Amino acid sequence: MRIKSFFSFLVLACLVFTITSCGSGGPKGTSGNPVKLGVVQSSDMQWTVLKDGLLKEGIYVDIVNFTDYTSENPALSRGELDINEFQHLDYLANYNVQTNSDLVPIGATAIFPIGLYPNKAAGVNQLSDIQDGSTIVIPNDDTNQSRAINLLADNGLISLKDKKKSVYTPNVIEKASSKVNVKSVQANQAAHSLSDKSVAAAVINNDFLSDADVNPKDAILKESAHSDFAKRFINVWVVQKKDSDDLLLNKIVNWASGSREFLGSIAHDNSGTAQIVSEDYEPSKLQEILSDLQKEKVDE
Repeated sequence: MRIKSFFSFLVLACLVFTITSCGSGGPKGTSGNPVKLGVVQSSDMQWTVLKDGLLKEGIYVDIVNFTDYTSENPALSRGELDINEFQHLDYLANYNVQTNSDLVPIGATAIFPIGLYPNKAAGVNQLSDIQDGSTIVIPNDDTNQSRAINLLADNGLISLKDKKKSVYTPNVIEKASSKVNVKSVQANQAAHSLSDKSVAAAVINNDFLSDADVNPKDAILKESAHSDFAKRFINVWVVQKKDSDDLLLNKIVNWASGSREFLGSIAHDNSGTAQIVSEDYEPSKLQEILSDLQKEKVDE
């Protein structure tokens, strides 16, 4: 009886004191139970700066690396991560709608305006060098494809059948009245298409500029980071809805939003293309934008 009672006591203790070393290695944020943060490209300077800076605040963070954009949100939904930072609001809205999830943003980092880059090997150095009937390459993933089409339409290179849509695919392009032809390729191949002289220019996602040795200063067109359309592309810190008021997770985000070293490292990692907006949007505003985007996508 004594052995059974003692065993029952141990089980009950583990259930009640879940934040102790019985089950989790200590309170969240300690060395035995670090906050798990999911990112893409964990080798970027910003994550070393974040981890070291938070350690000085007594907060232990484990940076969990992902090689693509498809696994981070499912891992967060399953509780394998505490928080992630890799996506913008439009991507998050798509994920929530498609998977019936309720992940929410609790802070912003930056907007990364995409640009149109000329193919100098084809004799294109500025916008006026793009001739009628030229081919422009764009990324083929839903979000960046939409951004690229919007950028080209706003600058008169293509015409759209329906300008009221929030998400664009090549089907919305009015080819007969467009100045250029549009070709969609995988996002990581857009920059490499500039080695093809039949291509006049390419819209390239910032993530792939340095790998393809493309200078961000060479862009002949760039998105406005302050337009209403750009708000959907604010990059955000994301958690499960139940954790939106978690003091520790919000402390991490608030530290990052106010750290000049961390924000400067974002600019460094992205070749100076980042437009920092961390202090421009409260969580409630970000959640409002997300809600509007989700309604928009349900109605489409």
